Amino acid sequence: MELSLGAMLTGWFGPATLKLHSVGGVFSGRGFSPSDLPAIAFCLLGLSCIGLWAILPGRWRSKRESELKDRYRGMIEETSDIIHIVSPEGKFLYVNGAWRKTFGYSEDEIAHLTQMELLHPEEREKAQKNIQQLMAGKQVIEIETRFVTKDGRTIWVEGNSTCEMAPGRVVSRRGIFHNVTERKQGEAERARLMALLEEAPDFIGSVTPDGGILWVNRAFRSLRNLKATGDFSGMKLGDFHPPWAKQVLEKAFPMVLSSGIWNGESAVLGADGREIPVSQTIVAHRNEGGEIVYLSTLCRDISESQRAEAALREAHNQINLVLQREKELARTDALTGLANRRAFYEALRAERSRASRYGRPITLAYVDLDNFKRVNDTLGHAIGDELLVCVADLLRSNLRMSDSVGRLGGDEFALLLPETGPQHAEGLLKKLAAVLNAAMQAQKWPVTFSIGAAAFLDNPPPMEEMIRTADELMYSVKKSGKNRVSVALMGGAWQASAEDVMGAEAEG
Repeated sequence: MELSLGAMLTGWFGPATLKLHSVGGVFSGRGFSPSDLPAIAFCLLGLSCIGLWAILPGRWRSKRESELKDRYRGMIEETSDIIHIVSPEGKFLYVNGAWRKTFGYSEDEIAHLTQMELLHPEEREKAQKNIQQLMAGKQVIEIETRFVTKDGRTIWVEGNSTCEMAPGRVVSRRGIFHNVTERKQGEAERARLMALLEEAPDFIGSVTPDGGILWVNRAFRSLRNLKATGDFSGMKLGDFHPPWAKQVLEKAFPMVLSSGIWNGESAVLGADGREIPVSQTIVAHRNEGGEIVYLSTLCRDISESQRAEAALREAHNQINLVLQREKELARTDALTGLANRRAFYEALRAERSRASRYGRPITLAYVDLDNFKRVNDTLGHAIGDELLVCVADLLRSNLRMSDSVGRLGGDEFALLLPETGPQHAEGLLKKLAAVLNAAMQAQKWPVTFSIGAAAFLDNPPPMEEMIRTADELMYSVKKSGKNRVSVALMGGAWQASAEDVMGAEAEG
């Protein structure tokens, strides 16, 4: 012991400072002399240094550990991760600030809660199995689960759970999680959207900016008998379209790349080569840098709508025809096909206005069948109708294109002769009366014709006065013996009428 300790001190302080025998004497109990004091002082100094070396680092380490614990506790408390420590029975031993903020419970409330109570009911069975694995010794379990907050919100978390072990038992379970509710909601929303797109009756797909197929929905796949798991990498959007529609898309793509969207009509091809007309939309999708990463397209089958439109157009045409027919019927005499009273008066109003504006002559004539009632009474109404149709045809075929003829009712007809003065009207009406009488004689129908006409050279009076004048002239002929033509010249002043007797003898 004397040699070894002396050797240690000699190694630390040097042989010139200490005398080994003096030191040895001190520690052997033989006493010491004044000459031994330096050696004893150096020895004590050395022992003090050794003691300080052993004591000071331990205190420093203890303080350092305390500081680190406080720092780590602060970091855990302030982290955005959700952290908790629960007892083996599930009671909360510790929760951090993010946990309290997320779940909304106070410290007192947390003390009476268990982890299982906060789990979503649908997650509890899975959680129980995870706990059993941890208790059985599994070190780490990856967790993705749902909790329910105090206000009833469901939140999704993911992370891991571990156990703190002591010899032969589990001390606690620890969990650290991230709140991934927004991500899960986004995933659920995307899943719902994809399900809608997949089951939509429209043809929907996504393509690369140069038209390469990335994905197509069930309707698109069924169109071409493609499998859902098929490889579309070698296909182009144009492969689904007939040649003429490909040309439409070739013009559409530059518009999509520049403006971001295109709408138009094209067609898609079925597996059997059948063309299906579609209304197509193509939309460009850009990343945050503004670069187009893919295009989406939606094609809606418009076969039914086109058929419906065609049927609607046909129905519209039919309706127009019916309306036109009804309009014609409303303006046409059903028996003879001539203009009825309403249509004839409309024509008279228009011609009277034109004659007044331009100072042109116009003649209005009324024609009445003499003895027509005798035909109905003796030969029957069917022969009477036949006679009226015959008269209408003769009037129509013996007048000019510019003239108008109408049946005003019963056996009364009216003639409108534009650009016609009294002399011209007189000659025309004589010839017309001769044709009518000849036809009646040929059929042995005992009918003649009384005709009264009013000729206006310029500035004709109101239409009602024109009608009254012609009607009165016609009745004056009937009262004076029938079967005659009477033309009255109407101008600035009333002039005497010119009459021609039109008897059978004269016409013969």
